[in-house]
Amino acid sequence: MILPLWRDHERLAVQCYRMLRHHRALALGPATPLARLERRLLAHWLILARDPASVCPDDGGDLIHVTRCAARWLSTRPPAPEEVRDCLREHPGHPWGWLLEHLPPEHPQPWLEALTPCPTLAPWRWRMLAHLAVPAPEICPAHVPAAPDEALAALRWGADVPWAPADWFRHPDPTLPPEALGWQLRGGLVRGLLPPSRIQRHEASLAGSAQGLRLLGATGLPQVLPRLLDALPEHPAAAWGLALHGTRAATDILIGALADPRALPHALPAFEAVSGLTLPGIQGPRPLSVPSPQEQAMVWWRRVQRDGLGTIPLWQGRPRSHGTLLNWLEAHAGRDTDGPQLLLSLGLGRPLGIPPGAWQNRRHPALRQLRHDT
Repeated sequence: MILPLWRDHERLAVQCYRMLRHHRALALGPATPLARLERRLLAHWLILARDPASVCPDDGGDLIHVTRCAARWLSTRPPAPEEVRDCLREHPGHPWGWLLEHLPPEHPQPWLEALTPCPTLAPWRWRMLAHLAVPAPEICPAHVPAAPDEALAALRWGADVPWAPADWFRHPDPTLPPEALGWQLRGGLVRGLLPPSRIQRHEASLAGSAQGLRLLGATGLPQVLPRLLDALPEHPAAAWGLALHGTRAATDILIGALADPRALPHALPAFEAVSGLTLPGIQGPRPLSVPSPQEQAMVWWRRVQRDGLGTIPLWQGRPRSHGTLLNWLEAHAGRDTDGPQLLLSLGLGRPLGIPPGAWQNRRHPALRQLRHDT
């Protein structure tokens, strides 16, 4: 059965998915265009789900393969858990994996049972759980999984999920790989189970990852500033760590980084988040009459200090609060939103349960609910 405009839906679904991959690869971007794109893509997929077997049957291209798999995934006869498991075991990059994570099944238990016997697929279980619409605390083990890869996936998932077991984060395990330990420390900090000083003890290992640098900055401890400074200009997350730190000293360092061409690409958006300014970009020539990004930042910073605001954390040029963070999070998408989301979690004293890479039609209502609750 070929519905009217079927080929147009095939073509547009491929285009939308290509654009979605581009948007989701950005460190930071506007949320509204992404939300519109996601809605269009899902609409095309749902139409094609009426007859998945008719989706470009003679085309073997990668993007068409994704489209064909998405149509079947959303159809009335989706693949069985065992089929997906066997396919991922043979081809870890198969589209089933992306769909399992980002469009998880409504009833996860059969999928967990199918994936459990395969240790190599254990991380997929936790990626799937991250995007569940309905909490399922009964499926969580009492202890962190022993296998390193699964421990990392479980702790990455659980750190920001309210219904993950609190005991996973109460006593950090120094034998864990550094990245897994970083997520365990994050989960303990946002739940109020660990003091910031406990995070600072592990600053050497945390400074090796983006998540760790953001976590160090979010502690606001003066002792972590040398680590963040050392990570500039090579590591983009160090600039965001300084923005999250929020102290006068951290802002001074961040403004100084605007003069370094190596640090400018990631220091610029971090400073704009703090200040609310829109500074000249790094592409193309700049007229001599236009002050440099650092010169404009210094003018702003002197005005802030003259107004008596230089000693308090700022966001978007105003005293940092739940409201200013929520305004910014609602307007932006991308992996760099993780840091402000972490600050909001710390302010509320609990994980938010909004996974990275969540669809905007889930993320925005969750943020609006947080605004209502606070």
